[in-house]
Amino acid sequence: LAGADRATRVAFLGEGALGNFRGYHRALVSDPVEIPAPVFAADGALAVSGSTFIVSLVGTDAGFWYTAFAAGALDGEFVSEAASVRGTGGVLPLSVDADPQTHPTRFVRVVVSRDPCESAGVALSAFLAR
Repeated sequence: LAGADRATRVAFLGEGALGNFRGYHRALVSDPVEIPAPVFAADGALAVSGSTFIVSLVGTDAGFWYTAFAAGALDGEFVSEAASVRGTGGVLPLSVDADPQTHPTRFVRVVVSRDPCESAGVALSAFLAR
């Protein structure tokens, strides 16, 4: 996809991987803080293993929390897949349910925040509004 600025669909049959994938999400905060953009691993940033979709981040900051929010459509409600994971400075894998029987299409947003999302099932809109 040389020169492409977006992907409309990525599909895997069996095992698969995709690299060089970047995204940004910006939100207003009450007090200015520099939040590092998630950095996806150079090799194997996205991988599928069985019915799990794994997003691998590198160089995560221990002062922040990382959360995978997923939806079945880009205009759908993004919901946390699990509680947030604190940055480690190293590789940080975030798992997303990718069972084709229950989720034939999945879109993922990785959110970096100063406070954790406490559990799975939290709507991204509600998380950002708190």
